[in-house]
Amino acid sequence: MHHPFRHISTMANYLGIAQNSPLHQIKLPAQLEFNSTIATTLHEQIQVWCKRDDLLHPIISGNKWRKLQHALATFETQSEALATQASRPRRIVSFGGAYSNHLHALAYCCNKLNIALIAVIRGQYLANETLNPTLQDMTLWGARLHFVSKTDYRRRHDPEYLQQLKSKFDADLIIPEGGSQISSLHGLAQMMQEIQEQAQELELAQLNASIFDEFFLPVASGATMAGVVKAEHATNKSIAKTITGVAVLKGEGYLEGLVQQFLPQFRPPETSDWQIEHHYSFGGYAKTSPELDAFCASVKEINHHPDAEEKSIRIEPCYSGKLFYAVNNMLEQGRFSKGSKLLLLHTGGLQGKRPPTKP
Repeated sequence: MHHPFRHISTMANYLGIAQNSPLHQIKLPAQLEFNSTIATTLHEQIQVWCKRDDLLHPIISGNKWRKLQHALATFETQSEALATQASRPRRIVSFGGAYSNHLHALAYCCNKLNIALIAVIRGQYLANETLNPTLQDMTLWGARLHFVSKTDYRRRHDPEYLQQLKSKFDADLIIPEGGSQISSLHGLAQMMQEIQEQAQELELAQLNASIFDEFFLPVASGATMAGVVKAEHATNKSIAKTITGVAVLKGEGYLEGLVQQFLPQFRPPETSDWQIEHHYSFGGYAKTSPELDAFCASVKEINHHPDAEEKSIRIEPCYSGKLFYAVNNMLEQGRFSKGSKLLLLHTGGLQGKRPPTKP
């Protein structure tokens, strides 16, 4: 049975998505040093805030829900008279690696919504190996894993290849790698609206000024950054003076291009309020180091709240760890002036550390 949701909020409630993710003030190691030895008053101290999209859902975590909600609800845009079975996603093809947060979240959603998923997995050799926890979860939730060579995977944007996959699997919807498509920007606009409302409730907003001095987020497939930039330009109240993406993989120029494909009108340096920082990829996607691993552990330790576990914070070295490390390093280098307010977006990504979970 397909669930005829009339509104995305109804689908979110059905899936157990939190209505809003919290906005928490957090601590970074270098910030503690700055505030204790450099700032002489509370007004001079640097504040670091975090939009906790990792708390949206235990499985559909972080920016995955933001980017997937409109793709999964394409039939909701039809009039009620046209909301027939044929107008709803029946079978979806999407792409990712063996530890893909995107595919993991999508597989869970498809299971709950009774949509067939064919997951095109990079690495044909994986078909003969024991499935990792991410892929085990996906098969448990009914996803069909289609392993392809790295050569074939590079064709994931090729219209001819996509048509072949669509025909082969009788799919009526293809969702790009990472959920990065035009419709995903709408979910990020909703997130930006949440931040604006939460900042007003917390009395962070100032008259005729941006709420935060800088907004930092990890960048991999580009859609989250594009959605944030587009929403910032569309809002009446500026959320941040500057939006800085932290590249989690090596791709200077390439990542800017991924963002710009969604935002042809907002090209840096002509539009100088967004940029991507490329010095914190630690050698490439999913690469880490003992230093980064230790940093992730230290952030968890200094942000542990034994009496309010929801305010505790965990990060991992693939996405959020590199983001937090970058901002911490900038603090150490004295990049931020006294009294700065910084905002970090926690996009989730912790699922690789979890055992398989039953829906």
